[in-house]
Amino acid sequence: MRAKRNGVNKLEGPVTDVPVELPPRRLYVKCPSCRRIIDQDQLEEGLDVCPRCGHHMRIGARRRIELTVDAGSFEEWDADLAATDFLSFPRSSPRRARRPERSMRWYADAPASEGCPARCSS
Repeated sequence: MRAKRNGVNKLEGPVTDVPVELPPRRLYVKCPSCRRIIDQDQLEEGLDVCPRCGHHMRIGARRRIELTVDAGSFEEWDADLAATDFLSFPRSSPRRARRPERSMRWYADAPASEGCPARCSS
């Protein structure tokens, strides 16, 4: 058997490294209503509404505050407020028992107390 030489192609000659330009990576979201694939930037420009069917995507508390309050007029109160298990429910799931610090992490988005100028308050 002949030894295989690395880096040589019989038809094209030696293999060289050619710089390849890759397109920029894009983030896409699938609409749960019409199942269309939408570019994340296009979705943000349309205020998280599907351009095809008009389905309103779910948004978090921070994003909702961004959309409704004037820039620079929001003052957050109680930023260190966190959810606690004040009823002391038993940890029945072994997954929860392994990660007690992460079991209520998703609540950190909910308590967004705000202070706005008089034009925003009721």
